[in-house]
Amino acid sequence: MLQEAFSLVFTSTQRLKHLMPLPLHHPEILAVLTEQAMLTADEFVLRFGTHTEWPVQEMAQQLYCRPRAQRKLPALPTDAMLFDREALEQCSSQWTASYKASLLSGTHGIDLCGGLGIDSAFLSDTFEHWHYNEQQAQRCATAQHNFTTLTKNNITIHNDDGIAVLKQFADDHFDWLYCDPSRRTQDKRTVNLLHYQPDILANAADIFRVAKRVCIKLAPATEPYEIQRLLAPLSKQFHWRAISLAGECKEILVFLSSEYDGPASATLLTHDGTVREYTQTTSDSAEMGIPTQYILIPDPAIIRAGLVDSIAHTHTAQRICGNWLSCTQYPTGFPGRVYTIQTCETFSKKKLHTYCTSISLDKAHLATHGLPVTAADLQRSLRLHNGGDNHLFIYTTADHKKRFIHAKRLETTI
Repeated sequence: MLQEAFSLVFTSTQRLKHLMPLPLHHPEILAVLTEQAMLTADEFVLRFGTHTEWPVQEMAQQLYCRPRAQRKLPALPTDAMLFDREALEQCSSQWTASYKASLLSGTHGIDLCGGLGIDSAFLSDTFEHWHYNEQQAQRCATAQHNFTTLTKNNITIHNDDGIAVLKQFADDHFDWLYCDPSRRTQDKRTVNLLHYQPDILANAADIFRVAKRVCIKLAPATEPYEIQRLLAPLSKQFHWRAISLAGECKEILVFLSSEYDGPASATLLTHDGTVREYTQTTSDSAEMGIPTQYILIPDPAIIRAGLVDSIAHTHTAQRICGNWLSCTQYPTGFPGRVYTIQTCETFSKKKLHTYCTSISLDKAHLATHGLPVTAADLQRSLRLHNGGDNHLFIYTTADHKKRFIHAKRLETTI
């Protein structure tokens, strides 16, 4: 009887193993994903949903992620890599990851919140030994597969709480500690530094015990005042910079290190590999003025780093409202968008509607500043379609008058 019972259990276990789907990194699964690359995630589930030997839902997620990964990481072999949707949305692009690798280097380094592992993949190239830590086991497995695919052989993987991992190392073991903390609380995104995980502020002593230098990645919407108030006291040397890619602010990097010290700066990256750095050149505020020949909208990283006044002085421009600038001479090399002004008049809905009708303008981009109505609401009331080459800027002046500018965008290098 005992032998029969053992045989029954053994047979059931073998059957269970047989029925369990293959792991996502199995060669057969990867081959199927390559063969079915043209299918959408929904089409894949409909066609192969009965294949119990495959992890169909996870495979469908790969088909959803791969084209997005290709756009974000075009230099990497994304067809051979694995992803998960949330981690892919949060991870760095190859341009921002490569930029960080140009700033950090040494013998030993660690990524405390590894996620998908893209930052680690690039940073490992500038360190002799790199450590990747991630609390979620599945993401660790995904990162392991990707590191193998990318032949990153100097990365040690840890699957643990980030602060707990640090307790394993001696004082000053790491030349750099890099941390991209989780910015979600109760499944919602947050830019509040007090809600980041791990809690950098509460665990600062553990972090600085093992790391000579620290780099923290923050959400691009993080308020500069909060960065200064909460993080500057952690180190005598403190610096932060806003990073944009192709005109969109992607992240903020905070450096607690003697190598990077001083006022905030901005870094503008482009898809062709161009890197432009901007720092504060004056403490004087830009003069207020009226629209002249050109309207200038600084890059979001310039705005976030508080460098609009410096840029205005460099290009002999005046503020017309908020962060909108204007100048008479073409601003060669301006870091942002440049528009040539067609007309500038006092604003009322009726007057703007009459103007648009007179020039047969039925499509335009709208931007507002200091108005009680949003650009979207105003666009609907004017029955204007969004898009095209025309831009309408509607704003309130310093003396509380409302005006509108019709302009056309010029091609710039950034």
